[in-house]
Amino acid sequence: MKTMLDFLRNSIRLPQKEAVFTLNREGFGLPIVFLCFILLLVSLPLGVQMALSGENMAAEVALPIFLVFFFFVYYPFFVLSVLIPLAAITLLALLVAKFAHRKMNFFMLYKIAAFAAILPVIGLGITILIGSALLETIWIGISIVYLTVILIRVVFIYPKRKSAR
Repeated sequence: MKTMLDFLRNSIRLPQKEAVFTLNREGFGLPIVFLCFILLLVSLPLGVQMALSGENMAAEVALPIFLVFFFFVYYPFFVLSVLIPLAAITLLALLVAKFAHRKMNFFMLYKIAAFAAILPVIGLGITILIGSALLETIWIGISIVYLTVILIRVVFIYPKRKSAR
């Protein structure tokens, strides 16, 4: 069994061929769970900041109510705000794979995209802690370009489909 550090190390090495094929051997659920865990680590400081600031409704409600709000409303929407754009970027890469006649499917690409998104998500957490909305927006734009480039490079690592006779 591989550790989280092995997955992180291979995620950093993307789009190297060995890293792509190593990460692709993992099941589909593992990268999603790993990404959700990283998103939880990123969103916890935001939750603490919301609870301690006196500017929003989080400061006015009891702690158990806030925890229910955080884990059942805020965190799922935070995860979806990452996973849905990741699916859109994956669809773009799948389109490139189809036009390039590569042996790829959506789940293979989405798995690699989830692993590749780990570094941008960690960077997003750092920019959120800094507190600059402009920096966060710039980071999100850079992350989208980064993920698109990584996935398109991964597409061209895989061999072409054999043509039907």
